[in-house]
Amino acid sequence: MMPWLSGVRGGAGANRQCARADERTSGGRPPALQDVTARSGDTSLALQRWNSRGGFVPLQFVNDSLNAGVVDAGWQTVAWSRGLHSPGAVLYRSLRVGKKGYSFVCYKLRTMIAEADQLREELRARNERHGPFFKIENDPRVTRLGRWLRRYSLDELPQFWNVLKGEMSLVGPRPHPMPDFAGYQTEHLRRLNVTPGITGLWQITARKDPSFERNMALDLEYIEHWSLWLDLKILLKTAPILLGGTGS
Repeated sequence: MMPWLSGVRGGAGANRQCARADERTSGGRPPALQDVTARSGDTSLALQRWNSRGGFVPLQFVNDSLNAGVVDAGWQTVAWSRGLHSPGAVLYRSLRVGKKGYSFVCYKLRTMIAEADQLREELRARNERHGPFFKIENDPRVTRLGRWLRRYSLDELPQFWNVLKGEMSLVGPRPHPMPDFAGYQTEHLRRLNVTPGITGLWQITARKDPSFERNMALDLEYIEHWSLWLDLKILLKTAPILLGGTGS
């Protein structure tokens, strides 16, 4: 089995292994717990998470290293070009929600101006997505080079580093930003039972669909019907979508 492919599989043995790794990294002391609290209407949702990264399975590390090496040279070239195009950091670090509700820093190549996060609320009225999603077709914050990177999803190449760290897998539900997570309903928390991925069922079937509920339905469908074959099909269907430049 290839543990780097999907984050759906796992069980008590994997949990015990992570627990032992937590004890090693914390000097034998129990790791600290933090609350991730989301409010939706009158509903307050609190999730407990471990404040530690855990450890690596050797086979997973080897497979992920080989996979990341394929794209390493390419994304470094893109990153260099990105730095020449506009002032600011090359990498954009976004706080996302991962498996079991723990938060992690998700890496992307920066495609927007440096002040993009500060301008988000000012543009809220122009949001074209339904529910907690925030997306504008012709977002004024996106740079010219950034639009090209997004078109071919090249801005997501640094997320292979998240895969190496065990925070993401190749296939799985996309990790949502914290503001989107704040709009979760109770039934949406099921998608946090698995490790988030770089690509998933939503990306290959309803990438342009503005509905938050449609995104959630596809994520839960993936979790309920997971198989290695399903992961391989998603990966195979992702390639022509990327080459076709249908991203936004």
